[in-house]
Amino acid sequence: MIAQIRGVAGSMHFTDRSFALTGITRDNAGAALAGCVVALYRAGSLELLARGMSDGTGAYALPVPNNAGLFYVVSFYADGTLAGITRPILEATAVEIPVI
Repeated sequence: MIAQIRGVAGSMHFTDRSFALTGITRDNAGAALAGCVVALYRAGSLELLARGMSDGTGAYALPVPNNAGLFYVVSFYADGTLAGITRPILEATAVEIPVI
């Protein structure tokens, strides 16, 4: 079963000058996939930017370089087989957060 990585749109967070991309790995039926290796790549290249693992609920958080750009996320099952790839390409843009 091919997985779809969902929940990534609008999930760029800016805190202390660092970004994180969050999401949930899911299978085609929508069930969460726990224990997947999740990798963040720069679009248009094979440049690996970050790697992490989904937790028991399928949730993951990956640090993103401190600049805008286009990215994609690939997830793999624990045995190394492909679980899913984000579509479309994710776009990160800097957001100014007011200091309170």
